[in-house]
Amino acid sequence: MLALLTVGYIAAGRIGLLLAFANENASPVWPPTGLAIAALLLFGLRAWPAVALGAFVVNLTNSGSIPPSLVIAVGNTLEAVAGAWLTNRFARGRSTFDSTADVLRFVIIAAGASAIAASIGAATVTIAGLGTRTGPGSVWLTWWLGDTVGAIVVAPIVVLWDRRRLLVDIARRFPELVALLATLALAAVAVFSPWPPDRPDFPVIIIPVLLWSAFRFGAWFTALCSALVAVMAIYGTLRGWGPFGRWALNDALLILQAFVGITTTMMLSVAAEVSRRRNVERDLRRLNDGLERTVTERTDELLKVNERLLEGQEVAHVGSWEWDIGADRVWWSDEINGSTVWSLAHGSATTRSSSVCTPTTSRWSTRLCVRRWLTAVGSRSITAWFETTERFECCTAPDTSSSTPRGGRSAWSASVTTSRSGRKRRKLARS
Repeated sequence: MLALLTVGYIAAGRIGLLLAFANENASPVWPPTGLAIAALLLFGLRAWPAVALGAFVVNLTNSGSIPPSLVIAVGNTLEAVAGAWLTNRFARGRSTFDSTADVLRFVIIAAGASAIAASIGAATVTIAGLGTRTGPGSVWLTWWLGDTVGAIVVAPIVVLWDRRRLLVDIARRFPELVALLATLALAAVAVFSPWPPDRPDFPVIIIPVLLWSAFRFGAWFTALCSALVAVMAIYGTLRGWGPFGRWALNDALLILQAFVGITTTMMLSVAAEVSRRRNVERDLRRLNDGLERTVTERTDELLKVNERLLEGQEVAHVGSWEWDIGADRVWWSDEINGSTVWSLAHGSATTRSSSVCTPTTSRWSTRLCVRRWLTAVGSRSITAWFETTERFECCTAPDTSSSTPRGGRSAWSASVTTSRSGRKRRKLARS
């Protein structure tokens, strides 16, 4: 893997040096920086020898002098190591493209790390006399901007490779993918080609297409689309086409790289926010499903407990009743007897008297008494009920032998008591 990194660095470096117009060692397009930082993020800082070897070979084959090539290689290696270490320290390492804040931190880190290589490289080529066509300031700016944009464009493609969309997902969205690529190519041709002639230059028409990619296909595909736009833009600018073709080649490429770097940063930020929102929605759906399953399980458990409670009451002949005061509704189990109704009728029921041990033979009389009581109450208010309590004297007086068994409790009970002042109080309590 380290050998592959070295070969990739050399190949990318040779391609970048083909665009070195201001100085033979300073190119405004330098993809090896992004490749090196991404490799150290994925494989660790221990992979720096592969970066150092690749940088040395690239500069040696370009200048033919060992000492300057060695110094420039040291600067390139320090740039990659510093960028990777700072990204791990302040921008969550491999997850740096998962949020807008981390994307901006990575851009700042890439710009700072590129300044290391630019400073060492500009000083080296100036002292060694390798660059005589431009001043050191122009060499430094070209070196710095090329490395910075190379990190912004190339690093996301490599780091996010393992999180790209699967082929199954791509096949499901294949028509939309074809439409996106066709629209992107059409927009790039419209901006960076000579057709149609005498057209106004609006490079911003590429941004809506990249937004489409960010919303629908994620950060990795957005970075890939930005790289494709950069390639087409560089080709058109070298031919003198597009909005940046009117300047000298090095200046035109610098302005173009600034446009590409800013656009890519914006698109990566949008893609990160979209991905974060989708992750939050997925987590919320997962949490909601878990809560629904928990509620269903607890409801089933309560139903089973209630069934066992009813079965136990039936076996032990323990009755229970419930009085909904607001609706004037009364519910009672089959095991209730006349003693409870007698207690209700005379306002002496308590929270402990709602569970009574009842012989089976008294169920008919209980139903009769409660039915008469409900008929007497009708739709009148609760207060009017107290005036009708004397009507229940027909009910059998409570049997003291059938009192509440020790430990017997009902699920719900109601009590009606009379204070010394004669005011009636009503209460629905859990017992």
